[in-house]
Amino acid sequence: VVRQPLGAVAWILAQRLSDDALMSWGWRLVFGSSLVVTVVAMVIRRKLNESPVFQELKEKRERPASPVKEVLTVGRRPMLLVLFMNWGISTQSYTYQVFMASYLVTTVGVDKKFVPEVLLLGAVCGGIAALGFGTLSDRFGRKPVYTTILSALVLLPVPTFVALNSGSKTAITVAIVIGFILACQGAVGVQMSFFPELFGNRYRYAGVTLGREFSSVIGGGVAPLVCTALVTAFSGSWIPVAVYMTLITTVSLVATRMAPETRDRDLNLPYDATDPGGARARQEETVPGDRLEKVGD
Repeated sequence: VVRQPLGAVAWILAQRLSDDALMSWGWRLVFGSSLVVTVVAMVIRRKLNESPVFQELKEKRERPASPVKEVLTVGRRPMLLVLFMNWGISTQSYTYQVFMASYLVTTVGVDKKFVPEVLLLGAVCGGIAALGFGTLSDRFGRKPVYTTILSALVLLPVPTFVALNSGSKTAITVAIVIGFILACQGAVGVQMSFFPELFGNRYRYAGVTLGREFSSVIGGGVAPLVCTALVTAFSGSWIPVAVYMTLITTVSLVATRMAPETRDRDLNLPYDATDPGGARARQEETVPGDRLEKVGD
Protein backbone atom coordinates (compact mmCIF):
# COMPACT_ATOMS: atom_id res chain seq x y z
CA VAL A 1 0.00 0.00 0.00
CA VAL A 2 2.88 2.37 0.81
CA ARG A 3 5.39 1.53 -1.91
CA GLN A 4 3.26 2.55 -4.91
CA PRO A 5 2.40 6.07 -3.68
CA LEU A 6 6.00 6.65 -2.62
CA GLY A 7 7.28 5.52 -6.00
CA ALA A 8 4.86 7.85 -7.78
CA VAL A 9 5.87 10.77 -5.53
CA ALA A 10 9.55 10.10 -6.25
CA TRP A 11 8.78 10.06 -9.99
CA ILE A 12 6.88 13.36 -9.75
CA LEU A 13 9.73 15.02 -7.85
CA ALA A 14 12.33 13.71 -10.28
CA GLN A 15 10.43 15.15 -13.25
CA ARG A 16 10.44 18.60 -11.69
CA LEU A 17 14.23 18.69 -11.61
CA SER A 18 16.47 20.04 -14.33
CA ASP A 19 18.42 17.53 -16.39
CA ASP A 20 21.66 18.43 -14.60
CA ALA A 21 20.12 18.08 -11.15
CA LEU A 22 18.47 14.80 -12.11
CA MET A 23 21.72 13.30 -13.36
CA SER A 24 23.80 14.53 -10.42
CA TRP A 25 21.56 13.65 -7.47
CA GLY A 26 17.89 13.48 -8.47
CA TRP A 27 18.04 9.85 -9.58
CA ARG A 28 18.60 8.95 -5.94
CA LEU A 29 15.01 9.91 -5.13
CA VAL A 30 13.66 6.65 -6.51
CA PHE A 31 16.16 4.60 -4.54
CA GLY A 32 15.50 6.72 -1.48
CA SER A 33 11.77 5.98 -1.65
CA SER A 34 12.51 2.25 -1.75
CA LEU A 35 14.72 2.66 1.31
CA VAL A 36 11.84 4.30 3.18
CA VAL A 37 9.58 1.38 2.31
CA THR A 38 12.23 -1.08 3.51
CA VAL A 39 12.65 0.70 6.84
CA VAL A 40 8.88 0.92 7.38
CA ALA A 41 8.53 -2.78 6.59
CA MET A 42 11.29 -3.68 9.06
CA VAL A 43 9.70 -1.60 11.83
CA ILE A 44 6.28 -3.14 11.23
CA ARG A 45 7.71 -6.65 11.17
CA ARG A 46 9.59 -6.15 14.43
CA LYS A 47 6.46 -4.90 16.18
CA LEU A 48 4.20 -7.68 14.93
CA ASN A 49 3.49 -10.58 17.22
CA GLU A 50 3.50 -14.12 15.87
CA SER A 51 0.07 -15.54 15.15
CA PRO A 52 -1.58 -17.66 17.87
CA VAL A 53 -1.46 -20.65 15.51
CA PHE A 54 2.31 -20.36 15.09
CA GLN A 55 2.79 -19.83 18.82
CA GLU A 56 0.86 -23.01 19.51
CA LEU A 57 3.08 -24.97 17.12
CA LYS A 58 6.16 -23.57 18.85
CA GLU A 59 4.81 -24.61 22.24
CA LYS A 60 4.38 -28.14 20.96
CA ARG A 61 8.10 -27.96 20.12
CA GLU A 62 7.55 -29.48 16.70
CA ARG A 63 7.75 -28.09 13.20
CA PRO A 64 8.16 -29.45 9.66
CA ALA A 65 11.82 -30.20 8.97
CA SER A 66 11.35 -28.81 5.45
CA PRO A 67 8.16 -26.77 4.90
CA VAL A 68 8.97 -26.31 1.21
CA LYS A 69 9.39 -30.04 0.70
CA GLU A 70 6.13 -30.69 2.52
CA VAL A 71 4.30 -28.17 0.33
CA LEU A 72 5.62 -29.85 -2.81
CA THR A 73 4.65 -33.32 -1.60
CA VAL A 74 1.40 -32.72 0.30
CA GLY A 75 0.27 -29.16 -0.42
CA ARG A 76 0.65 -29.00 -4.19
CA ARG A 77 -3.05 -28.45 -4.90
CA PRO A 78 -3.52 -25.28 -2.80
CA MET A 79 -0.11 -24.01 -3.92
CA LEU A 80 -1.11 -24.38 -7.59
CA LEU A 81 -4.44 -22.73 -6.87
CA VAL A 82 -2.64 -19.75 -5.37
CA LEU A 83 -0.27 -19.62 -8.34
CA PHE A 84 -3.03 -19.52 -10.94
CA MET A 85 -5.39 -17.35 -8.86
CA ASN A 86 -2.69 -14.68 -8.59
CA TRP A 87 -1.36 -15.00 -12.16
CA GLY A 88 -3.97 -12.76 -13.77
CA ILE A 89 -3.91 -10.24 -10.92
CA SER A 90 -0.14 -9.87 -11.11
CA THR A 91 -0.21 -9.63 -14.90
CA GLN A 92 -2.80 -6.86 -14.93
CA SER A 93 -1.24 -5.05 -11.97
CA TYR A 94 2.14 -4.62 -13.65
CA THR A 95 0.50 -3.87 -16.98
CA TYR A 96 -1.23 -0.89 -15.38
CA GLN A 97 1.75 0.23 -13.33
CA VAL A 98 4.52 -0.16 -15.91
CA PHE A 99 3.36 -0.80 -19.47
CA MET A 100 0.44 1.61 -19.57
CA ALA A 101 2.57 4.37 -18.09
CA SER A 102 4.99 3.97 -21.00
CA TYR A 103 2.18 3.49 -23.52
CA LEU A 104 0.54 6.77 -22.54
CA VAL A 105 3.72 8.72 -23.25
CA THR A 106 5.14 6.92 -26.29
CA THR A 107 1.94 5.96 -28.12
CA VAL A 108 -0.90 8.17 -26.90
CA GLY A 109 1.38 11.19 -26.53
CA VAL A 110 0.17 12.59 -23.21
CA ASP A 111 2.33 14.93 -21.16
CA LYS A 112 4.86 12.78 -19.33
CA LYS A 113 4.35 14.81 -16.15
CA PHE A 114 0.70 13.74 -16.09
CA VAL A 115 1.50 10.02 -15.88
CA PRO A 116 3.02 9.82 -12.36
CA GLU A 117 0.27 12.10 -11.08
CA VAL A 118 -2.47 9.74 -12.25
CA LEU A 119 -0.47 6.76 -10.97
CA LEU A 120 -0.25 8.42 -7.56
CA LEU A 121 -4.00 8.95 -7.49
CA GLY A 122 -4.53 5.34 -8.54
CA ALA A 123 -2.18 4.07 -5.84
CA VAL A 124 -3.95 6.04 -3.11
CA CYS A 125 -7.39 4.88 -4.25
CA GLY A 126 -6.07 1.34 -4.56
CA GLY A 127 -4.78 1.37 -1.00
CA ILE A 128 -8.19 2.41 0.28
CA ALA A 129 -9.79 -0.26 -1.92
CA ALA A 130 -7.57 -2.96 -0.39
CA LEU A 131 -9.09 -2.24 3.02
CA GLY A 132 -12.57 -2.10 1.54
CA PHE A 133 -12.39 -5.36 -0.38
CA GLY A 134 -10.79 -7.08 2.59
CA THR A 135 -13.72 -5.99 4.74
CA LEU A 136 -16.19 -7.17 2.10
CA SER A 137 -14.51 -10.58 2.01
CA ASP A 138 -14.90 -10.84 5.79
CA ARG A 139 -18.61 -10.21 5.43
CA PHE A 140 -19.55 -11.98 2.20
CA GLY A 141 -16.76 -14.53 1.81
CA ARG A 142 -13.37 -14.66 0.11
CA LYS A 143 -14.45 -16.53 -3.00
CA PRO A 144 -17.41 -14.38 -4.13
CA VAL A 145 -15.53 -11.11 -3.65
CA TYR A 146 -12.39 -12.38 -5.39
CA THR A 147 -14.48 -13.87 -8.21
CA THR A 148 -16.25 -10.54 -8.69
CA ILE A 149 -12.93 -8.69 -8.95
CA LEU A 150 -11.57 -11.15 -11.51
CA SER A 151 -14.79 -11.09 -13.52
CA ALA A 152 -14.53 -7.31 -13.77
CA LEU A 153 -10.87 -7.56 -14.78
CA VAL A 154 -11.72 -10.01 -17.57
CA LEU A 155 -14.02 -7.37 -19.08
CA LEU A 156 -11.83 -4.33 -18.34
CA PRO A 157 -8.92 -4.39 -20.87
CA VAL A 158 -10.83 -3.30 -23.99
CA PRO A 159 -12.64 -0.30 -22.44
CA THR A 160 -9.41 0.62 -20.66
CA PHE A 161 -7.46 0.91 -23.90
CA VAL A 162 -10.33 2.76 -25.55
CA ALA A 163 -10.13 5.28 -22.70
CA LEU A 164 -6.34 5.55 -22.91
CA ASN A 165 -6.35 6.11 -26.66
CA SER A 166 -9.00 8.80 -26.39
CA GLY A 167 -6.32 11.12 -25.03
CA SER A 168 -8.81 12.55 -22.54
CA LYS A 169 -7.16 13.09 -19.18
CA THR A 170 -10.46 12.44 -17.43
CA ALA A 171 -11.03 9.13 -19.24
CA ILE A 172 -7.42 8.08 -18.68
CA THR A 173 -7.61 8.91 -14.98
CA VAL A 174 -10.82 6.93 -14.50
CA ALA A 175 -9.39 3.92 -16.37
CA ILE A 176 -6.12 3.87 -14.44
CA VAL A 177 -7.79 4.39 -11.06
CA ILE A 178 -10.22 1.52 -11.70
CA GLY A 179 -7.29 -0.70 -12.69
CA PHE A 180 -5.44 0.16 -9.49
CA ILE A 181 -8.55 -0.36 -7.38
CA LEU A 182 -9.18 -3.84 -8.77
CA ALA A 183 -5.86 -5.32 -9.89
CA CYS A 184 -3.10 -3.45 -8.11
CA GLN A 185 -4.50 -3.30 -4.59
CA GLY A 186 -8.14 -4.37 -4.24
CA ALA A 187 -7.49 -8.01 -5.05
CA VAL A 188 -4.55 -8.04 -2.64
CA GLY A 189 -6.91 -7.07 0.17
CA VAL A 190 -8.72 -10.37 -0.37
CA GLN A 191 -5.59 -12.44 -1.07
CA MET A 192 -4.05 -11.70 2.31
CA SER A 193 -6.81 -13.73 3.98
CA PHE A 194 -7.87 -16.06 1.18
CA PHE A 195 -4.49 -17.53 0.27
CA PRO A 196 -3.22 -18.41 3.78
CA GLU A 197 -6.57 -19.97 4.66
CA LEU A 198 -6.18 -22.46 1.82
CA PHE A 199 -3.31 -24.16 3.68
CA GLY A 200 -2.97 -26.19 6.84
CA ASN A 201 -1.02 -24.80 9.77
CA ARG A 202 2.21 -26.73 9.17
CA TYR A 203 3.41 -25.05 5.98
CA ARG A 204 1.05 -22.12 5.40
CA TYR A 205 3.74 -19.47 4.93
CA ALA A 206 5.82 -21.61 2.57
CA GLY A 207 2.77 -22.53 0.51
CA VAL A 208 1.58 -18.97 0.02
CA THR A 209 5.10 -17.74 -0.74
CA LEU A 210 5.83 -20.40 -3.35
CA GLY A 211 2.52 -19.99 -5.15
CA ARG A 212 2.13 -16.23 -5.03
CA GLU A 213 5.70 -15.15 -5.67
CA PHE A 214 6.34 -17.59 -8.51
CA SER A 215 3.14 -16.44 -10.21
CA SER A 216 4.33 -12.85 -9.77
CA VAL A 217 7.44 -13.75 -11.75
CA ILE A 218 5.63 -15.42 -14.66
CA GLY A 219 2.81 -12.87 -14.48
CA GLY A 220 3.81 -9.36 -13.50
CA GLY A 221 7.53 -9.94 -13.98
CA VAL A 222 7.19 -10.51 -17.72
CA ALA A 223 3.93 -8.65 -18.45
CA PRO A 224 5.48 -5.30 -19.50
CA LEU A 225 7.91 -7.11 -21.81
CA VAL A 226 5.17 -9.25 -23.33
CA CYS A 227 2.90 -6.24 -23.84
CA THR A 228 5.68 -4.23 -25.49
CA ALA A 229 6.54 -7.16 -27.76
CA LEU A 230 2.89 -7.59 -28.76
CA VAL A 231 2.45 -3.90 -29.62
CA THR A 232 5.64 -4.00 -31.69
CA ALA A 233 4.73 -7.24 -33.46
CA PHE A 234 1.23 -6.03 -34.36
CA SER A 235 2.19 -2.60 -35.69
CA GLY A 236 1.20 -0.63 -32.62
CA SER A 237 -2.19 -2.26 -32.09
CA TRP A 238 -3.37 -2.53 -28.49
CA ILE A 239 -5.83 -5.35 -29.22
CA PRO A 240 -3.31 -8.22 -28.70
CA VAL A 241 -2.40 -6.73 -25.32
CA ALA A 242 -6.06 -6.62 -24.30
CA VAL A 243 -6.50 -10.24 -25.42
CA TYR A 244 -3.39 -11.26 -23.45
CA MET A 245 -4.68 -9.57 -20.29
CA THR A 246 -8.10 -11.14 -20.70
CA LEU A 247 -6.83 -14.68 -21.30
CA ILE A 248 -4.46 -14.72 -18.33
CA THR A 249 -7.13 -13.29 -16.04
CA THR A 250 -9.62 -15.89 -17.28
CA VAL A 251 -7.22 -18.58 -16.09
CA SER A 252 -7.25 -16.97 -12.64
CA LEU A 253 -11.03 -16.80 -12.69
CA VAL A 254 -11.32 -20.52 -13.49
CA ALA A 255 -8.81 -21.37 -10.74
CA THR A 256 -10.80 -19.30 -8.25
CA ARG A 257 -14.00 -21.12 -9.18
CA MET A 258 -12.19 -24.37 -8.33
CA ALA A 259 -11.05 -23.11 -4.92
CA PRO A 260 -13.09 -23.70 -1.75
CA GLU A 261 -14.54 -20.93 0.37
CA THR A 262 -12.28 -20.34 3.39
CA ARG A 263 -13.97 -17.61 5.43
CA ASP A 264 -14.25 -18.63 9.12
CA ARG A 265 -12.01 -21.65 8.53
CA ASP A 266 -10.20 -22.89 11.64
CA LEU A 267 -6.57 -21.89 11.10
CA ASN A 268 -5.41 -24.49 13.61
CA LEU A 269 -6.38 -27.32 11.28
CA PRO A 270 -3.33 -29.24 10.04
CA TYR A 271 -4.87 -30.09 6.67
CA ASP A 272 -5.53 -27.90 3.65
CA ALA A 273 -8.89 -26.42 2.71
CA THR A 274 -8.66 -28.48 -0.48
CA ASP A 275 -8.46 -31.64 1.66
CA PRO A 276 -11.96 -31.94 3.20
CA GLY A 277 -11.94 -34.01 6.36
CA GLY A 278 -8.15 -34.20 6.39
CA ALA A 279 -7.82 -37.41 4.37
CA ARG A 280 -4.31 -36.48 3.27
CA ALA A 281 -3.39 -35.32 6.75
CA ARG A 282 -4.43 -38.65 8.25
CA GLN A 283 -2.44 -40.44 5.58
CA GLU A 284 0.60 -38.39 6.50
CA GLU A 285 0.34 -39.58 10.10
CA THR A 286 1.43 -43.01 8.91
CA VAL A 287 4.59 -41.59 7.30
CA PRO A 288 7.80 -41.93 9.36
CA GLY A 289 8.57 -38.89 11.44
CA ASP A 290 11.55 -37.68 9.40
CA ARG A 291 9.41 -34.77 8.21
CA LEU A 292 9.28 -33.38 11.72
CA GLU A 293 12.07 -32.07 13.82
CA LYS A 294 12.06 -31.36 17.50
CA VAL A 295 12.74 -27.79 18.47
CA GLY A 296 14.89 -27.52 21.54
CA ASP A 297 16.06 -30.44 23.67
